[in-house]
Amino acid sequence: MDRSFSQVHAPRGTFPPIAIRTSHRVPWKPSGRAVGGGRRSVGFDSSTSVRPFASDRRGYAVRDRLSGPRRPRPGRRCDLQTTARLVPTRVRQSPAGAVVVLHGGGSRGGATPVSPTQLSVVRMIPIAHRVAHAGRGRLAVWRLLNSVRGWNGSHTPVDDVRWALERIRAQLPPDTPIGLIGHSLGARAAILSVGEENVRSVVALAPWVYPHDGDVDATGRRVLVVHGANDRVASPGRARAAASRLARTGQVSVIRVDNGEHTMLRRRKTFEGLAADFTTATLLGEAPDDPRGPLAHVLSGESFATV
Repeated sequence: MDRSFSQVHAPRGTFPPIAIRTSHRVPWKPSGRAVGGGRRSVGFDSSTSVRPFASDRRGYAVRDRLSGPRRPRPGRRCDLQTTARLVPTRVRQSPAGAVVVLHGGGSRGGATPVSPTQLSVVRMIPIAHRVAHAGRGRLAVWRLLNSVRGWNGSHTPVDDVRWALERIRAQLPPDTPIGLIGHSLGARAAILSVGEENVRSVVALAPWVYPHDGDVDATGRRVLVVHGANDRVASPGRARAAASRLARTGQVSVIRVDNGEHTMLRRRKTFEGLAADFTTATLLGEAPDDPRGPLAHVLSGESFATV
């Protein structure tokens, strides 16, 4: 991994309000479980050692499985964890393929921990469920929560992706194909991780990239870049430049979403559908539902399409 990248500040998009109230600092509870007050609020006791997998609770509230609690001093308040976490959306034994969904989100300065309820994280929950549904039980799907927000020079989301892939490969049968789906800086991490062992496909949604991010070896991989025409946060031009350089070694296609924006709220189902259908096609060999649609065209070898 190239550690020379400087810290990137990617402005965050907006997201419709949801019935979640978060608690970033919560009192310690001896049960070692997620705690917090309010309707669907979530918080974490970081004084415990964290096992690598957490679980969704109806897609929003997240509960980590914790072990080995260390009792803090009475009255001590605990912060969110600053370690990467894998949150299973649907995991079956001996799946035909595996998918890791990567969130974006700009830096807040320093080693700011990732909250499971920050908008850039919540934005990826419907995509993970859409992929799991499209896989019809044949795909194991996880969401990765990065260790810290943004992109830091000493530890980047690529390090978290490698950590996650190591643990997933240890659970799955050998040679199980893996797909990566990322948004914004998560898409950048997915592109830079395309050469990792067992990775077969990458979907980069509104990627926040530099052109030289495409200078990685994508031999034998399929990559789809999906970018909104009205994206004002991540440059579509830089994404196309990175895709062009990536196409020197891999099979890369770009789909432009008319009226699409960085948040993926407008034409949300289009973004989600392209990510899910491309992933199932490349990992499971399933043909897209529309044989004349843009996805069918790029799967047949075309490098650009508009939807």
